Amino acid sequence: MDTIGKQIKERRQRLGLSRPMLAERIGVSVQTILNIEDDPAYNLGTTMLRRLEPELGVAFEIAIRRVTVSKSKITMGNDEFILYVRKRGGAAGAENAGLGRRILSEIMRLDPSARCVKEDAVSLWAQEESYSLNKLPMTASQFEFERKILPELFEFLDNL
Repeated sequence: MDTIGKQIKERRQRLGLSRPMLAERIGVSVQTILNIEDDPAYNLGTTMLRRLEPELGVAFEIAIRRVTVSKSKITMGNDEFILYVRKRGGAAGAENAGLGRRILSEIMRLDPSARCVKEDAVSLWAQEESYSLNKLPMTASQFEFERKILPELFEFLDNL
């Protein structure tokens, strides 16, 4: 992608303006014009853009856009994964502790930087009658891991 400096330079050249000519017209040094055009890190503020507009015959548009930022790491617990497996009818007869260890092993295989952030966190359904050794866990470990492993992790869970 072209930098704004490169676009300003191309426009100046198309108009037949030298750097000294443009610098004089907007009241800055030739070095400033050089910085604007050739230094992508140069802090080109709105005041300078407004001074350039009439000399270059352009209008700079400044917009603010909302951007969704997605964290790359997430925290989820074995209880959530076990619930998913149980709802699908998988791992019949497997005890939660063993199932949890298998899930943790897969998380660590997919993301070696994964880490346990809390052990024995109480599950949301711990007060219900639906938990037991081979149903839903009362407690589970919580892990922080890269979000990008979720598709492969759920493929693993689908095959339990």
